Amino acid sequence: MTKPLAIGAVALVLGCSTQYTPEPSPRIHVVMVGGMPAYQKNGETHSHGFAGSGLVDAVEDDPEALEAAETYHGRTVGGLLAVIGGLACGIAGVAVLASDNSSDRDDQRTAIGSAALVCMLGGSIAGLVLISTAQPYQWDAINIYNDNVERRRRRYWYPAYPVVPRAPVGAPPPAPPAPPPAPP
Repeated sequence: MTKPLAIGAVALVLGCSTQYTPEPSPRIHVVMVGGMPAYQKNGETHSHGFAGSGLVDAVEDDPEALEAAETYHGRTVGGLLAVIGGLACGIAGVAVLASDNSSDRDDQRTAIGSAALVCMLGGSIAGLVLISTAQPYQWDAINIYNDNVERRRRRYWYPAYPVVPRAPVGAPPPAPPAPPPAPP
């Protein structure tokens, strides 16, 4: 019985790995390391870390990308805590409802157990919503960082080169410049 499980576990771990390593670049690449996603920049690998903390480390030199990475990390942590809290409520609710206390407090026990099960449902839904809405911020952080690579490079190599600020993510595009006045 344990032999098929061990073979299955090895197959899963090997199935989640890759041998490809991107060329060192100032851009961020998502790679697999030991079956887990990681971020690679300038040949240095930042592990995914707890709830995506490695992304925060990888983009720390770009304030715009750092904001998106911190949002990703914060929502992921919040979602995990909400799911764990919901699970704890569910376990407590089942324990209260399953207790065999023959007393006149059956109505109170039922109310407490039911409230705990509602807490489980609410926590689980809230956690899953937070986790699922965190994912786009991960890709935003990576894409913003990669888009700003050239801007950072120009600022380093050509400090006098004018850098045009970008509009924040989701902001409407700037209005086109007004045409020059007509000659009299």
